[in-house]
Amino acid sequence: MIGRDQGVGGNSLSEQHLSFRLSNSRKHRLNIYVEPWGEIYVLEPNKMLRIDAAGPVGAAPDNMLEIESNDDSITVWGWGGSRVTLHDL
Repeated sequence: MIGRDQGVGGNSLSEQHLSFRLSNSRKHRLNIYVEPWGEIYVLEPNKMLRIDAAGPVGAAPDNMLEIESNDDSITVWGWGGSRVTLHDL
């Protein structure tokens, strides 16, 4: 598991929680970048992981998880006060 808090404080009653699965169906490794923390996770071919995010509810787009796909990587951006973690499946 990797991931960090982007903010201060504990859990709040007004938190939102998001989870999704990501599969690497490519024949080569895929770098997963977790920003703004600068974490890097390598997803091997034919493997899957779960990405969990939690943080304060707010007005979009300030409270949204952002996913950017490139040829050899995927970047997951947390929002202010959020926590993003990656888990092998």
